[in-house]
Amino acid sequence: KLRVVERSELVQMKIPLQYLATKTIGSVQIRNMGTLGGNVCNASPAADGALGLVTLDAVVHIAGVKGNRDVPAAKFFTGPGATVLAQDEFVTGFTVPVMDADTGYHFISIGRVALDISTISIAVTLTKKQGKVAKARVALGSVAPTSLRLPEVEKYLEGKALTDEMIREAAVMVSEGIKPITDIRASAEYRKEASKGMAMEAIKIAWTKEAQQ
Repeated sequence: KLRVVERSELVQMKIPLQYLATKTIGSVQIRNMGTLGGNVCNASPAADGALGLVTLDAVVHIAGVKGNRDVPAAKFFTGPGATVLAQDEFVTGFTVPVMDADTGYHFISIGRVALDISTISIAVTLTKKQGKVAKARVALGSVAPTSLRLPEVEKYLEGKALTDEMIREAAVMVSEGIKPITDIRASAEYRKEASKGMAMEAIKIAWTKEAQQ
């Protein structure tokens, strides 16, 4: 259950980004009924639980009549409501790498009203070594047909001791790299503009390791 993931001390300590992503899903009642597997297999571009797994380089474990296979979370989704699962396959679980102690992180999700599905969400992790970003992960939800990682932004951040100007530049790259649509929840223009501010906040907090639970 999503509520079990949210309340797990092990999740909060070892993969805190997934904790932040999970606790934004719906209400307590919804999280008591829903599962992480269901959130992932629903394959909504707005699925915050799935976005956390994509950002953390998680692996999806699949079983079927032909045997078992593993698929990176980033490659599990093929479109809105669509995944790599065959009709005779199902998800049995996930492997999520433990976050390094030197990894800063943040997750932001905004919606029109409380309990609404995300209008836009962003997840960022920055692993620091010797005062520079050694590894970056930047992913967004509700801005493309699937949860979207931005390798060009990640590459830009890596190897740098981040300044405010660099963070602003990365935020612009995020806004330019997403592919949002206009729907009943927000316009494409709004999502592009909002992504810039959200990226600045998430990257800055991840860099300074000030993420709050």
